[in-house]
Amino acid sequence: MRFGIYLKGGGAKGAFQAGVLCAFWQRGVEYSVVGGTSIGAVNGWYVLHGAYEELENLYMNMSEDYADLTFSGKVIDHSFLMEQLKKVSGDRSEKIDAFYVNYAKVQDGQLIEITENIKDAEVDSAIERIAWSSLLPYNHEPMSYQEFKTYAEKNDLSVKFNEDLSNKVYDGLHLDGGMINNNLIKQIFNHPSERTIVIGYNGTRDDYCKTIESLPVSNREQISYISADEPFKISDTYNFSPEFLKKRFQEGYELGIHYPLIKLISR
Repeated sequence: MRFGIYLKGGGAKGAFQAGVLCAFWQRGVEYSVVGGTSIGAVNGWYVLHGAYEELENLYMNMSEDYADLTFSGKVIDHSFLMEQLKKVSGDRSEKIDAFYVNYAKVQDGQLIEITENIKDAEVDSAIERIAWSSLLPYNHEPMSYQEFKTYAEKNDLSVKFNEDLSNKVYDGLHLDGGMINNNLIKQIFNHPSERTIVIGYNGTRDDYCKTIESLPVSNREQISYISADEPFKISDTYNFSPEFLKKRFQEGYELGIHYPLIKLISR
């Protein structure tokens, strides 16, 4: 049996998601359609290529240099991650019919959601879309990673972002898809599958289904929602320290290895 899967955005929290994916791969779980937002789009690129060992390496061997970046400018530099995507080996799986990603086009101070199926797109074009899907806004004074993490823990980042957005600071850019829709799941239901897996971070299946109440009941009944036992904080989005990534990847892996697969095939 193959499944549809949606990978939510969440920055560094994607290490947990990757752990679940690697464990499911070892247990023979396959997908017919993939959707990903932000870090979920990054992880989805590895799923599309069946490059699970490389996905594990991404999170388990993250350089300290990446965590020590200085944040500056309008957006958070994530070119390091995009360079890793260019190195992914293997062909794209013929078993996967589509790979959807979304991003926010900024125009006249407004976010406009764009969704694309990049399963068959040229490599550079596909990675460009993933880069847009995972590009977080910044526009603060320059800060070290640790300074910004502390700032994010104490402040509502959306206030400054909304001010900048209305002032057209980001016009002409493409930003993180999760800022407009971190539930890119509707398209997945256009492809036949027995079950749709959603790998999130916090909350229960019932909590998640409340966020997609506009979808038909028949669609919601197909969803298996997987989240972490240890809750994530908002500031964890920016926590790319090797210790955090290893811990959360391992947590996701252990959950995936011990997850009762019968839940994926039973109503």
